[in-house]
Amino acid sequence: YDPAADWSQVTVPVLSIFGGKDVQVIAESNEAALREALEVAGNEDVTTLTIPDANHLFQEAETGAYSEYGELEPEFIDGFLDTVVDWMVIRAGVAE
Repeated sequence: YDPAADWSQVTVPVLSIFGGKDVQVIAESNEAALREALEVAGNEDVTTLTIPDANHLFQEAETGAYSEYGELEPEFIDGFLDTVVDWMVIRAGVAE
């Protein structure tokens, strides 16, 4: 499945967060492809971010390997939730 055809039709605001240690969705190649598809859609409200030490589950990771998932604390890496909430508050026009 190539999601580019679907992403090239998305015109609503997009927040895309990648884990720098994600071994399932590689940030470098996927971010570029996502941006390209959203450009085709004419989407001008696109925010992308890579959290360097995050794995696919947005946990703080050493390697990002699948085998590491169960060894890590079941919590998001610092700053992840704040980033999501701040992005949503701005777009929803909600006062903090």
